[in-house]
Amino acid sequence: MSILIRASKNVLFKAIAEIFSRIIYLFFFIYMARILGASDFGLFSFAFSLAGIFSILVEPGLNTLLMRDVSKDRSLSRKYSDNIISVKLLLSLAAFSLLFIYVKLIGYDDRTVSTVLFMGVFLILNCLLDFFVALANAYERMDIEAVIRVSNKLIVSLIGALALFLGSGLNGLLSSIIVGSFAAVLLAFILMQQVITTIRTAFEWQFIVSLLSKAAPMALTMIFYIVYFKIDIVMLSLYHISDAEIGYYSASVKLIEILNVIPAIIVGGLFPIMAGLYDTSKTELLSLFSKIYKILILMAIPIVVITAFLSPEIIRVLYGEGY
Repeated sequence: MSILIRASKNVLFKAIAEIFSRIIYLFFFIYMARILGASDFGLFSFAFSLAGIFSILVEPGLNTLLMRDVSKDRSLSRKYSDNIISVKLLLSLAAFSLLFIYVKLIGYDDRTVSTVLFMGVFLILNCLLDFFVALANAYERMDIEAVIRVSNKLIVSLIGALALFLGSGLNGLLSSIIVGSFAAVLLAFILMQQVITTIRTAFEWQFIVSLLSKAAPMALTMIFYIVYFKIDIVMLSLYHISDAEIGYYSASVKLIEILNVIPAIIVGGLFPIMAGLYDTSKTELLSLFSKIYKILILMAIPIVVITAFLSPEIIRVLYGEGY
């Protein structure tokens, strides 16, 4: 199969996964913001950001390493996946423990603490889901990624929206999205076992240390990326900004985050191919990189113009006069 056909296929399924999953989540978050109101939506957003920063521990660059190395040599699949999932389970426990210690030391009220801890469980489940997506990407099975991502967002959004519709409030919402995420992780695990490869736990400590060492530069990138997108709301909370004001801020930021779907589709779909070209043809790699860069620049310009001039109307239509 030619590079062009592979790239087109990968980007197509990547587009399906990213566009549909993000559209589903966008409508879910808009509905959530309208039903919860600015204050509870602000608390939800704060918990999401704080727990998201601690979730960095669950993904220290191992997913990217898995995609890069297994896409080159699929015989490494079992060894990589078994050890990485084992490390992630241990890191999940460590991340949740540190999150618990942090919120207790800072002295947040009981409602904030419980909301943050619920969100920690939710995001850890999402980190495990991202591992399955990375494994599917390593095999260039972006169709499997599409199934995993869309089903996850659909299950979580439907269960969460139902809880809000029934008047369960923030606590009911958090419980429901955890149940939905657990169901999505279970579905993804079964799909991996049947279509990609069997996954078991393994603790080959020397190999794990070497993986963590090789993944360190990628982990550093992930740290900067996640902190960049999450630290703002956490900082607002530390300055004692009210939950309602955080809610107003989060409502607008959420719309901007949705636009990340564009580079995610293109770069994510081409990453396994570019990883392979690094070893086989650096000339083709540089040519592909140059074309991608130009396409992304051209797509960014109209987005900047639209969001700069029409932001008041966009917020009013989507969130209502309350925002």
